[in-house]
Amino acid sequence: MICDSIDQTHNGALNYQMLAGTFRKLLSPLISAVALILLFEEWLWEKLSGLMARIGKLPVFRQLESGLKGLSPYPALACLAVPWFLLLPAKISALWLLSHDHALAGIGAIILAKLGGTALVARIFSLTKNQALSIVWFNRLYQFVMRILTWAHNWIKQTESYQKIKASLEQMKLKLRSFRQQLKEDQNRKK
Repeated sequence: MICDSIDQTHNGALNYQMLAGTFRKLLSPLISAVALILLFEEWLWEKLSGLMARIGKLPVFRQLESGLKGLSPYPALACLAVPWFLLLPAKISALWLLSHDHALAGIGAIILAKLGGTALVARIFSLTKNQALSIVWFNRLYQFVMRILTWAHNWIKQTESYQKIKASLEQMKLKLRSFRQQLKEDQNRKK
């Protein structure tokens, strides 16, 4: 227990090193969870941005994207709310499913809405970023949020949990590549 680990010295002062160690142990699972989420978020952002860029090359979306690029600052900023409004019915449906004992379907709908929303916001923001950042208050808010996110990312990336998880994922990638290569070689030998 935490109370057991608080050691009092002869003058009644707390042993802060021991207390800090206890809190570190308690926070370790939370830090590991945040590290996993961060790694997943980085991977997802990369994959979704690439997917949306490929979709943006289709003729109908090319016109839409060129229209977004030509917007003035405030309409460009307002476009960032479009995915929220588009996905609101899906989110409400997901809540309805969850409240009517369809947990798996509800969670699936929430995940799909989150993925779709993230992909849309990422693409719209990449197209309208310059216009939106020309608005002074939005630029300040963006810079403030980016400083906080950079600090949080850097802090998490320095934790032992993040390093271990990242190393494990890299090992899994190497094993998967090796397995795929072996499958290709086996298929080529059979031909």
